[in-house]
Amino acid sequence: MWKFRQDWKGALYQTVVCVAFTTSLYEIIFNLVAACVFLRTMELFIEHLLILHYVMVGGWLILGFKQAVQNFAPTKISTVLFIAFLVGWVLWISIGFPYNVPSDVDLNLSGEILNVVTKALFLFGYALGLQPTHKK
Repeated sequence: MWKFRQDWKGALYQTVVCVAFTTSLYEIIFNLVAACVFLRTMELFIEHLLILHYVMVGGWLILGFKQAVQNFAPTKISTVLFIAFLVGWVLWISIGFPYNVPSDVDLNLSGEILNVVTKALFLFGYALGLQPTHKK
């Protein structure tokens, strides 16, 4: 958020919205893939989606989409990170989309690594594309 440094309050706002937006959107994508692609049922997607949880983060999604419209402009590095993010998801799905469940005793290391890597790529790809503008 270095590009927004001239106004520290604006930089803090942009950072919080960026993190909350990408985290919320990532979790929706994750649950959609887990339920629809591997569990093969929309009912389980709705159950996995935890509707009340996403109603609570709905404000972050609205602020994030507003931020994306006003401040996101793809850069070379953000494009490379988004491509790496997509490659990571394709790889993850191709190996069976392993992930960890809090109640499970066994740690699936490959699933956890892919979760962290794709989440970080998505966040940094989006953050590095944010540009200060004068739209208000």
